[in-house]
Amino acid sequence: MGAGTAIGGFSIGTQLRSAEGLRVGTTPSLHLASYVIFIDSSGVVNAIDGNSGTVVQSGGDAATIIGWAVSQLGGDGGLIFLRHRTGTVYSISKTITVPNNIFIVGEGNRPILQTALGGDFPIFTVTGQEVGFSNFQLEGNKTNPNPLQPFNTTSQKAFLVQPTSLVTGGYRFENLQINNFKNHGIHFLGVQGSSQGDVNVDHCNIYSNDQDGIRFETVYGFNVVNSFFQSNGNNGLAVIGCGEGYIANNDITFRNLVGILLYQALNVTIVGNEVNSNENNGILINNGTQFITIIGNTCCNNSCVNPYWNGIQISNGSESVMIVGNICRNASGNTSQWNGILVTDTCDGIIIVGNDLRGNASKGLNWASTGTWNSAGNLGYP
Repeated sequence: MGAGTAIGGFSIGTQLRSAEGLRVGTTPSLHLASYVIFIDSSGVVNAIDGNSGTVVQSGGDAATIIGWAVSQLGGDGGLIFLRHRTGTVYSISKTITVPNNIFIVGEGNRPILQTALGGDFPIFTVTGQEVGFSNFQLEGNKTNPNPLQPFNTTSQKAFLVQPTSLVTGGYRFENLQINNFKNHGIHFLGVQGSSQGDVNVDHCNIYSNDQDGIRFETVYGFNVVNSFFQSNGNNGLAVIGCGEGYIANNDITFRNLVGILLYQALNVTIVGNEVNSNENNGILINNGTQFITIIGNTCCNNSCVNPYWNGIQISNGSESVMIVGNICRNASGNTSQWNGILVTDTCDGIIIVGNDLRGNASKGLNWASTGTWNSAGNLGYP
């Protein structure tokens, strides 16, 4: 472990979940920190050795100082603590690469890391495993590098997770605010045929990003819970070619293009989410997605900008989907949502039971598929 270690055997990989003070919304004891980063009254960014309490590195560039602290920790890793100073931000001029066993946590009122002028890069590029980020804010800068640059040609993100090993696990994003990026908020880019997963997102606030709030590609084993997604330009949450997922108790409401997208996904449970007032579909299950359970969600008033979209849509050969106990309707005088549930194409093995499908503009349940299905106890159908 690198200089400044004062963790005394603390292992990010095995003890993070039980370590005192590292739970969502709390501040860890400073004695756990390998390095403490702070901005002084003159605007200089400093790194304090957690062992000696002395300043060991300082400069004007926050990314350089934080990156230096990460580099000192070596393969065993450690904890970096970001102090909060009212009225100041950590201006990030380049990506910070995060290898194995690193945990970065912010103090109290959540310090702000902001993409610097002209920035076209992820704030953090994660190449390792057993890493965690908690209790700070990440802000993009949509005016740079070019306010008219299409979102899909820029790399400006909060996180790009791109592990170098084919077998990885242990990624935690907790109590973060992620907003105003020209691309995705969190982008996990796995490798086909790998085992890269154990990704946990909890109590995050992700909004006003130009593409997806979160985009998972080739992730096996993920949980997205208790988080908020709003006004993301594409999907609130996109799950592409992933398996073994749990999406629960999130608020994915208002002006995401699509609330939740599953595309070629496998074995995902979607339960207890508020997925309302999105521009197109609330939940879209698409392109051969299989073995999906959708239970107890509220999917109301979607298609709020573009016409003829639905609370839940199953399409393009998706199979073995169970839809139980959801509310998929227009409410409070709204008339935008076209169908409560729409099933199209050759989708097969669809079970639709006990849903409230009343009050949609066209139909409660629109079955336009040639596949097999079962329906029972739904309000508003036929």
